[in-house]
Amino acid sequence: MNEAEQRVRKLERVGRFLEAVVSGSVQLTADLEAVENQLAGVVEAPYDDLLDLPLRSLTSTRLGRIRRQLEDAQAAWEESKHKRAREVWRDELQKLITRKRMRT
Repeated sequence: MNEAEQRVRKLERVGRFLEAVVSGSVQLTADLEAVENQLAGVVEAPYDDLLDLPLRSLTSTRLGRIRRQLEDAQAAWEESKHKRAREVWRDELQKLITRKRMRT
C-alpha cells in the first residue's frame, strides 16, 4: 500500500468515526467496552487512535474538514495510480527538497 492509499484509508476511518459520534450513533460513555462494541459496526479495530482524539475535535466542523481532506487524498491517490515509478520518484524527491529548503 502506497502513502496516498494509506492516507485515504486513515481519513476514511476517522471520517466514519466522527460521523458516528456527531450523528449520535456511537455514544461516548465512561464504559470503554460499550464504546468499543458500538464501534465494531462502524470502523475496524484497533480503536486506540480514534479514542485518543481530543474531545474538542469530535465536531461536525472537524468532520467537514476531514471530508475535504479525504477528497484531496482520493484525488492524489487516483493520480498516483496513473504515474510511472520514475514520476513518483521525481515527485517525492521534489517534496523532500522543498521540505529541506523550508527548514534552512
